[in-house]
Amino acid sequence: MSQLDIILNKALSLKGSHEYDNYCQKFVRVCYEAAGITGSAASANEAYSKWAVSKDIDSVPAGAAVYFKGIGAYGHVGIATGNGNVIHAANGVRVQSLDYCDKRYVFKGWGWQGGVRPDGASDKIPSDTGTDKSTSKKGGSAAGSKTIENISSKNLGSGRRDSVFGKIDSIGEVDKGYELLIENDRVYLPAVTGELYLEYKRQLAPASLKFSVLKDSELDFAEGSPVRLRVGGRDVFRGYVFEKSRRERDIINVTAYDSLRYFKNKDTILYRGKRYSDLLKMLINDYRLKAGDICDTGYVIEKQLEEGTVFDILANAADITYLHTGRRYVLLDDFGRICLRNTDDMETGIVLNKDNIGSFDYTSTIDRQVYDHISIVSDDKTEGIRNIYTLSDDNTAVWGELRYMIKPAEELDKARIRELAQAALKKYSRKRRYLTLHDVKGDISARGGSVVKTELDLGDIVLNEKMVCERVRHTFFGTHHLMDIDMFGREGEFDV
Repeated sequence: MSQLDIILNKALSLKGSHEYDNYCQKFVRVCYEAAGITGSAASANEAYSKWAVSKDIDSVPAGAAVYFKGIGAYGHVGIATGNGNVIHAANGVRVQSLDYCDKRYVFKGWGWQGGVRPDGASDKIPSDTGTDKSTSKKGGSAAGSKTIENISSKNLGSGRRDSVFGKIDSIGEVDKGYELLIENDRVYLPAVTGELYLEYKRQLAPASLKFSVLKDSELDFAEGSPVRLRVGGRDVFRGYVFEKSRRERDIINVTAYDSLRYFKNKDTILYRGKRYSDLLKMLINDYRLKAGDICDTGYVIEKQLEEGTVFDILANAADITYLHTGRRYVLLDDFGRICLRNTDDMETGIVLNKDNIGSFDYTSTIDRQVYDHISIVSDDKTEGIRNIYTLSDDNTAVWGELRYMIKPAEELDKARIRELAQAALKKYSRKRRYLTLHDVKGDISARGGSVVKTELDLGDIVLNEKMVCERVRHTFFGTHHLMDIDMFGREGEFDV
């Protein structure tokens, strides 16, 4: 008996079993293990990223693992039976048509569990690494070609000049206030008019510097010119001019971004056996940027073929790392050097209270993403009945019924429906709170991701806890320095 026969016989022998409900990848693994083929993946999505062969729905051979988007973060997977059907664990192991599964779960591709084609399975698919991999014209490359296993970069020419900022220490007096320098063929100390704004965000985004300068006979700079900001003698921002505009003939409004701006570029990469931190170092090197302190993120991602902005690529690696380690990180530019720091290392020692806060905007609401009555819709197509399961809590007695409906993409049993409803109530049945602090005494160490102590009486609650700065906007005017800060904390309560 071939390995293919063993896999299919094992899968069919489990038909009707509920042992693998919500564990579709485990079901596939168990069937392959019966044939002596091993391979571990935490989810269907991870299995797809490791072992996918093709995106062509018309070329799925018997015994192949068939991957779908599914619902939630884990995806869905089954085994092709070779007759246009898929056997999979979905409210009991069942056999359903591939077309039906595609409509219900959204087909992504197919491959071999563990990266091994079973004996007896189709061998007409070309291979380049000992594991059969190809896609048809519909799903990817033409028949007879290989899936992408390497990316080759061809340089058609480039040019970049070095900045002379490293040769210049300072021009003005910066023990108090700030010093702004712009470089073109030489370095300028422009006359800044009005306020200067430096803004950081916690999520993947570059820092921005916005200011207006007086155009005189000497000042000459353009888009791409380097910009440097010092505050109180401390190097704070190093970036490049990305936009210029004028509201008056001799006033130039300027927007500059730090080097993370280049991570908004779109790219395509394939990487294997890299940590999130390793991937970041690789991208920094590819974009000829400078690396600062980059912490070791631990978890090794086996293989990813990515396409999108560099921020998207890094965000995906961050999500995979969080899924396996529970740790989050802050990506930032520290004066021209890109850093990755654990959120635990972002504490500043800053204490925010009534003595250093000018004012605040605080909102508590049940009008934004708040629901105390959950409805789960489940269609029984064999009986022609739409079942609606509901769950509410005590908040309905105070707030009335604030309803939220969920229609899962896959069939769930009653126990799983109850779990889903309970999780939704936990997430949504609570007040939402929003807090922005205004005219805070300036401290240049505060930036997106910084952890600060917040001691503040908001009227209905008193804060005395550590919170995270979601957005920090520094405002400089002469020697004056103030901040506006969007606060984030008590996840599910204080939002942004």
